[in-house]
Amino acid sequence: MKKTFRIWLQISLSLFILFVGYELMVVAFHLLNAPSDRAVYEGTAVLALLAFLVPLFLFKLWRFR
Repeated sequence: MKKTFRIWLQISLSLFILFVGYELMVVAFHLLNAPSDRAVYEGTAVLALLAFLVPLFLFKLWRFR
């Protein structure tokens, strides 16, 4: 029973991480379409951070004992 709850918690947290990552990705693409150079740099930075942090968080979540 305890292991089943833990798996459901990991699945729920994984979906939350993916949802937040998706929303931030949408914001980053909106920034990339903005006319200023600063917005383009910010959008690129957000995408680069997402490419690094989302897989890292998912890895840490599923490797947690």
